[in-house]
Amino acid sequence: YLSGRLPEYMHPSYYIHLTAFPLLLSGKVDRKQLPAPELPSGGYFRPATSETEQMLAGIWSDVLHIDKDKISIDQNFFDLGGHSLKAGLMKEKIRKSFNVDMPLKEIFSKNNIENIADYIITIQQMENGVTDQEEIIDILI
Repeated sequence: YLSGRLPEYMHPSYYIHLTAFPLLLSGKVDRKQLPAPELPSGGYFRPATSETEQMLAGIWSDVLHIDKDKISIDQNFFDLGGHSLKAGLMKEKIRKSFNVDMPLKEIFSKNNIENIADYIITIQQMENGVTDQEEIIDILI
């Protein structure tokens, strides 16, 4: 129903069936009492192995409020509940943690830990003068 009325970026990341909404005494929805979505567990889980991937998993955990041990490095940031505001927050945490200014368009296009880690490592290598031209071009494109 929503796909016929809203653009894809406005679709909810998760649907949870509730028999009733938890309410405050004022009659408003008690958001703190809403259940957390259960992330899909299907597919092959790929844990963070490198230091960069582990640090990114920690950042994603903070931004998305998900246990970092449940985040596979090939999962899409936006499928896990991320959106443009959370992407901006992640961009800032990446800048502080890695000293790399990653443009938002790169976060949208390289939307999993594995690709973002490759991007960060490539930028750091370029800044330190370590370059393999073909590999860098492949990662940045």
